[in-house]
Amino acid sequence: GVPGDEEDIERDLVLIGLVGMMDPPRPDVRQAVETCRTAGVRTVMITGDHASTARAIGRELDIFRPGDLVVTGAELDEMDDAALDEAARNTSVFARVSPLHKLRIVRALQHAGEVCAMTGDGVNDAPALKAADIGVAMGITSTDVAKDASDMILMDDRFTTIVYAVREGRRVFRNIQKVVSFLVADNVAQIVVLLTAVALNWNAPLTAVMILWVNLATASRPALALGVEPASRHIMEHPPMRVNNLLDGPLARRVIFQGVFIAALALVAFVIGQNAGSYELGCTMAFGVLGFSQVLRSLNQRSATDPVWDREGARNRQLGLAAAASIALMLVVLLVPPFIDAFGGTTMDLGQWALVVGFAAFIVLGETAGAYVAYVVAIAARFAFCLITQMYFARYAVQGAATPVQSYGLGWIFVHLGDLLGVVTLVLVESGMAAGAFSLDQVAAVSIALLVGATMFVLSDGRAFAFGARNEDGVLHDAASKRSTAARADAGGANADEAASAPALAADIDELTARILELAERGGLTPRE
Repeated sequence: GVPGDEEDIERDLVLIGLVGMMDPPRPDVRQAVETCRTAGVRTVMITGDHASTARAIGRELDIFRPGDLVVTGAELDEMDDAALDEAARNTSVFARVSPLHKLRIVRALQHAGEVCAMTGDGVNDAPALKAADIGVAMGITSTDVAKDASDMILMDDRFTTIVYAVREGRRVFRNIQKVVSFLVADNVAQIVVLLTAVALNWNAPLTAVMILWVNLATASRPALALGVEPASRHIMEHPPMRVNNLLDGPLARRVIFQGVFIAALALVAFVIGQNAGSYELGCTMAFGVLGFSQVLRSLNQRSATDPVWDREGARNRQLGLAAAASIALMLVVLLVPPFIDAFGGTTMDLGQWALVVGFAAFIVLGETAGAYVAYVVAIAARFAFCLITQMYFARYAVQGAATPVQSYGLGWIFVHLGDLLGVVTLVLVESGMAAGAFSLDQVAAVSIALLVGATMFVLSDGRAFAFGARNEDGVLHDAASKRSTAARADAGGANADEAASAPALAADIDELTARILELAERGGLTPRE
């Protein structure tokens, strides 16, 4: 018969072995956890298993590391909210928890400033799924209640799918950032070009149809192609972005810097073309710099960390086709005579083409290798400073304000002071960047401003500073230096004889200058200021 409930049936038994049951983690979970850690995503395990079992599984998945804590449901019951908020910062495994505990853990992580994603499949998980920033339900084993309370459903119930979702979300967000920053930088460049022309009372460096063409032909197609850019190979190596807008502080500064950089080189090209040929040539060169730099920047815009020549992984075929089409459209406008006339431009020679393409490529290199460009630009700015200094003191000597020996001596002193200032500045820049006092973009912006200002000064030949002018007979004179000599005489800085001889000295200088120009013309030379 059947033994009764109180009857002892466990007798005369022989132990023949033990049977153990194990529910091991999936083999791809450990790698997914490591990817999350690299991406700045912290993984916390919440389970109903015993603390020892939970610790062993956490250690196997590399979730539990030395220094981490394991907190049980009984310990949670003894903690108030403040204690739980503090414990949640260092706890990687929660064991023997109830549905109420899950809800408290989610809120504690949120109080610590974390963006919390919670996974679950049962009815009792619904409150925690609803309270989390992102509730994730299982698509195969979850109840309908859990699915309704969640924000995302995993159709394959795999943790690695969450990692793929994070990767795809980052790709979409960064592509939107790329498109917006790409278009905004171009618009900033055009605005700066036009505002600078208005402020300096110049003719417009770009015609209306040129501006429209840059926006339609060289901006729209690459921008659309950037929107489908594949994920960078380093996209899961960056920390999460805690921003509520597309252009955060560093990115906004970078966009403005790029726009001003492009505008500066376009203005330099405009001045060079206008001085070398005509107003139409200046417009054409500025238009070429803006158009070609826009196309080349689209290639560099694919990544904010990898240079344009070092791109691995998936290729963006659409971007290549868009860039090729944009370049072809620019060439049509710059090479076909009917289009040149319609756009208000003119043809360029080989040297001018090289300058336009070189400026456009320099813009891309400036964005890619900012550190090297900053130093190169600083050296170029220092060279321009020395050139201006020598030009000034040489002209100062010719105009009779000082002897050539005095002028060139002062020039030599100022040039070497520039060397000393450059060394000191370089040390301060490197120290400041190492200490985080200012960024590389700020250093490059100041260097580029110095270079552009010096270049514009040299191109204008110093006329804006009244270093020299020609009278009606084409003779170089400088009223400022004459007034300076007279002022020194009136103030007692020169004696009466020196004051009396000042007008005669000025007349002798004018006569000598006219004689030099006459001899130069006889020799077949073209005199320049």
